[in-house]
Amino acid sequence: MSIIVKKFPVNPFPVNCFIVADEDTKQAAIIDPGYINDNERNLISDYIQTNDLKLKYVLLTHMHFDHVLALSDIKRMTGAPIYGAEEDLFLLKNASSQAASFGFKIDIEDTKVDHFLKDGDELHLGEYNIVAISVPGHSPGSIVYYIPKAGIMFAGDVLFRQSIGRTDLPGGDYNTLINGIKSKLLTLPDDTIVYSGHGAETTIGYEKKYNSFF
Repeated sequence: MSIIVKKFPVNPFPVNCFIVADEDTKQAAIIDPGYINDNERNLISDYIQTNDLKLKYVLLTHMHFDHVLALSDIKRMTGAPIYGAEEDLFLLKNASSQAASFGFKIDIEDTKVDHFLKDGDELHLGEYNIVAISVPGHSPGSIVYYIPKAGIMFAGDVLFRQSIGRTDLPGGDYNTLINGIKSKLLTLPDDTIVYSGHGAETTIGYEKKYNSFF
């Protein structure tokens, strides 16, 4: 039994869109579907089909526009329910105007979030539990998805290799973010792998040692 993680860097920013799957049951989740063109869409679709994955969840770490560009498309393509934090709904509803403020002209379809997650909620992927950890500060509803049995987390834009998420966007707060990371993430095992929303993966131990924000 093992868990499989596949990273797809998508869109010009670029965002790390992840597919995480239980190898035995083939149950899978897609995290932050921000793909923008047919090539990116086909890579993801082909991966799901080739590996015979059963997409059980669409998980949003937060709702900044670059992480939700393909939300409506992935819903139509797979029918999988969408999970995220209610606190970020205002961002989803204004995704197109967010994009415009970054010079990115695109009409992002308003899409319903099927289930709202709170801190400590758990989802199940085969034999693995996915724990939702609320770490606001980058956005009011930022969620880190932690899989204890696999020793991995999907941190969105909360924590990066030697950095943290920006806090100057609507709903951001620096002290809230720092306190959340210190109290909820840096207390996890040092060998926990951190898959971030942009850039390379890291570990909790590495960030405790080398991240100048802490």
